[in-house]
Amino acid sequence: MNRFEVGRGTRAYYNPDNPAEACLIRRPSLFLYLVILGPVIVVAVVGCFWPSPQAAGVEFKRRKARWIAALWHVVGLAAAGHYFNLAGADYSAGALGLFGLYTQFGLIPVAVALPASESSEVARRAKSSIILSIAGTCGGFFLGMLTGYVVGWVSGQGLLFVIQWMGYSVAIGATLGAVLGQLTAKD
Repeated sequence: MNRFEVGRGTRAYYNPDNPAEACLIRRPSLFLYLVILGPVIVVAVVGCFWPSPQAAGVEFKRRKARWIAALWHVVGLAAAGHYFNLAGADYSAGALGLFGLYTQFGLIPVAVALPASESSEVARRAKSSIILSIAGTCGGFFLGMLTGYVVGWVSGQGLLFVIQWMGYSVAIGATLGAVLGQLTAKD
């Protein structure tokens, strides 16, 4: 409400069938995107780790993981593009976190698609970075949630601070994890 000046006209949105359902800021629901991305996550993770036929070699598993990673990121990019196009500048604070986490965990099939660790220095460093980046994301998520609750409770801002602190902590944790992965990979 702070962004609207008292007494000044502004555009409002309402349901013509039920005018009691009205809002000043129109945001698409993230639930629809969770319904779309949820099955993609399940299918991708199961497909990535589903045992391949014994005759199928390592190259088949890597090719399968590349297709899964491509599907994961194309669907995620389409969903994020659609959401932010509809929401415009009035997007939900949780949307950045949702699409960021989705993209971050999309690195799992990318790691599976990389060559075996002993075959390539670049692959070893990339896998190490991905694994530590995902660990940093998880750690940042929980640390940010805890910190956000404390700061939100003390300041009286509530859930807004939880979402903001989670987003900041995830971004920092993922970045630090990736850098640490690059620095600690054995030469």
